[in-house]
Amino acid sequence: MSGYPVGGDSSNWGDYIEAEYRREVQGLWENVYADNSQAMHTAEWRFKNGRWGESHASTPSSVRMLTI
Repeated sequence: MSGYPVGGDSSNWGDYIEAEYRREVQGLWENVYADNSQAMHTAEWRFKNGRWGESHASTPSSVRMLTI
């Protein structure tokens, strides 16, 4: 859905997200891992293939991502 190759190296995930959204997505992950308050963090972005992604998370194990 995102254009990310199956079995690809996950360290280069940002290469598949439009440049204007990378900072927001990186911020989501940083906030989820740093925030112990259980607050909900949300991000929306566009992949380079034109599809949109959205994620909502309060802890690393609660990450939910939707690709439309």
